[in-house]
Amino acid sequence: MRRPTLRRLLDRVVLASVVPALLLIAAVAWQGWSLHTETVDVMVSQVAAGAARRFEHHTTTVEDMLDALAAAEHVREGLPQDCSAYLARALPDDGSFTVMLRVDRTGEVTCSNVAQAVGSLNVADSDGFQALWDRSSLFLVPSYTGKVSGKEVMVLTKRYTRADGTAFLLSTGISLDWLGRHLTASGLPEGHSYGLIHDGRLIMRHPEPEVFRGHLIPEAAAWPHNGPGEVRLMRSDGVDGRQRVYAIVTLGTPEQRLFLGVGVPTDSIYGNAATVVGLALGATMLGALLAFVLLRRGLRRFFDGTIQPLQATVRRLSSGDLSARVVLREPVVEMAELGRALNDMASALQQRDRELIEAKEAAERADRLKSYFVANMSHEIRTPLNAVIGYSEIMEHQIYGPIENPRYREYLSTVGESARYLLTLIDGILDFSKMEAGQWELSPDDAAVGELAEEVARMLEPMADRRGIALEVAFSGAVLHGVDRRSLLQCLLNLATNAVKFAPAGSRVRLLDRIAEDYRIFILDEGEGIPDDMLERVFEPFVQTRDPHVTGAGGTGLGLPLTRRLSEAMGGRTWLENRRDGGTCAVIHFPRERLQETSDLRPETQPQPSETVATASG
Repeated sequence: MRRPTLRRLLDRVVLASVVPALLLIAAVAWQGWSLHTETVDVMVSQVAAGAARRFEHHTTTVEDMLDALAAAEHVREGLPQDCSAYLARALPDDGSFTVMLRVDRTGEVTCSNVAQAVGSLNVADSDGFQALWDRSSLFLVPSYTGKVSGKEVMVLTKRYTRADGTAFLLSTGISLDWLGRHLTASGLPEGHSYGLIHDGRLIMRHPEPEVFRGHLIPEAAAWPHNGPGEVRLMRSDGVDGRQRVYAIVTLGTPEQRLFLGVGVPTDSIYGNAATVVGLALGATMLGALLAFVLLRRGLRRFFDGTIQPLQATVRRLSSGDLSARVVLREPVVEMAELGRALNDMASALQQRDRELIEAKEAAERADRLKSYFVANMSHEIRTPLNAVIGYSEIMEHQIYGPIENPRYREYLSTVGESARYLLTLIDGILDFSKMEAGQWELSPDDAAVGELAEEVARMLEPMADRRGIALEVAFSGAVLHGVDRRSLLQCLLNLATNAVKFAPAGSRVRLLDRIAEDYRIFILDEGEGIPDDMLERVFEPFVQTRDPHVTGAGGTGLGLPLTRRLSEAMGGRTWLENRRDGGTCAVIHFPRERLQETSDLRPETQPQPSETVATASG
């Protein structure tokens, strides 16, 4: 029998819940269009836009009809009998047009399809009458109570000019009830409504036009009119109290304040969504229960045979038992591969552990050999060098008799200086080796830093005099406690030696301190400074900023690394900075609590801020 894979196990879980999931998806998809507000808004907007297009098409058709009538000879000449008869024959009998008038410049109706209007009706007192003669385009009055029919109609008027230069108006009234039926020619679903709003008043509504005509819509006064075709969406109660989603489309010009509204009732949108969702949730819960039962059985078997052995093995490995190995009972393929990988990892760790133990033992042997070498070399190298230095000094001072040849005396001086320089290099290497081997012994005590600085200045005075460098020492009288005096002296000597080496001839080297929220010692020179990318690298063993053979400064590149390690061993820190006005500033930092407060502190000797770059970050 094939062993089950993790994929097959998951397939069983999915199959147990796929049927109710599909039922839920089908129900949501069937009802999704009505539950999604954005989809409903798009649908209502499209319906409203279609009605607006039909309205614009109808006004265009009316304008074309007026143009055709104005071109007819009977209408153009305005003979009352012939013109009125022509208009009566030309107008459709579907109830769309209530009246057609031909009006002269005085406002007199010269002919009409309604006989009693001719000669007895004057419209000169109508609003906007005089303005009609100044425009040649179609003019629409959304709502007007006709003087002939007495009904509220929509009036469309256009001016025409005869060959002799005289002008006349053709004006027609369109039934608002007929217009409502025309805009809903494609049928109106139950609860849907169309309406024309003029100047905040409902002038046409379909269905039930007579019931709601003239109804005021206060919020319409705030609707902006930015040109025809603009659509806005809103949700509110209709004039019949039924809540709807409305799409409002602007028509005509901003002066006409005419809007077309289409409303879809919200109850028809959502329908029986709650029932459908309830059924879907019920089916999902039933499927989830079945899936839970099947999943529980499968996972229990999977856990007991696979997860528990893996867990137990990992616990043993984490506790340090690298001999632990996992054994799976009826594992799935992927878990078997995981078990083999875990066993391989345990074997590798066991091998690495043996290698690390061997490496540790080898390192300990090497460290013991290194310690022996350091102790032995300290005696074997220094003893002959001290002899060379001592005998060269005796001969140089001619204690046992004169040396007549001056060249021999010069050679003896060179031998002595070279021996002393070699002893300094060897001392540096041995000191650094002791630090690395952990054999540098510290003797915590109190140290007057100013006295150590004066001692360093005396030690470096011959070198400084040869190079014409002035040494300046200005300390506050601070006393550090818990530091090794010899190590602190070594730190000051290393930093000050570097400063004297690299300072230009005729410059000065200053040793200062500063007491603030911490205690800092500064060694400042006026040399070229150090490249910014080397300020940290110079604290690595054997790293130097310049070639000692080129500069003639000498050194092994161990002074700064030794200084940093010594200061850190005493609880301090050491770093280098470039000064704003040129040169390098070496800083040794100690916490304020390491400072022994005395009455001899002199803040006025502290360096001014302009002398160094900002050291807060250091």
